[in-house]
Amino acid sequence: MFRNRATGATLRTLSGGAAHDAVRTSWNGRTSTGAYVPSGTYSWTLTVAPADKHGASATASGSLKLTGGAAVRRDHVGSDGIGDLLTLTPSGALTFHQGDGAGKFSTKTTASGRPASIMAVPFGDLNGDRCDDVLVRLNSGALRAYRPGCGKALTTSTTYTTRGTSGWNQYNVLTSPGD
Repeated sequence: MFRNRATGATLRTLSGGAAHDAVRTSWNGRTSTGAYVPSGTYSWTLTVAPADKHGASATASGSLKLTGGAAVRRDHVGSDGIGDLLTLTPSGALTFHQGDGAGKFSTKTTASGRPASIMAVPFGDLNGDRCDDVLVRLNSGALRAYRPGCGKALTTSTTYTTRGTSGWNQYNVLTSPGD
């Protein structure tokens, strides 16, 4: 059985038949319906009943860190299910600071060369590649959705899709809804 450590929700239960001498199991990081579970930390429990039905079942448990799962909003750097912070300096350096889950930051990923007057907003996975994307409003009023890829910096050559060619500069605040 695999459970989300943060919520306690059971995500998948696997079962099998009789085994002799050793038990091996694996999990592909998906629910029983085939959907990717979010990247993050999960606990597991393995329970084995005796084949002769005499005696108590044996139980083992532990935890694992899943990466490459469904994107978790604002988790750009570590794909660890923990939100990160996006900052823009006056010199145009756009930086993802990796959150550690305890209110601090560990590593960071930076790319420079952007005008300091842009507005960058971390967003969820807009294109289904299981990596979070970033909306950027340019001075011209255009809105772009950038797809930097998991753990990658948002460079000036990062692939993007134009979401609007003008009018977005009338807003002084852009935000991304979420938890």
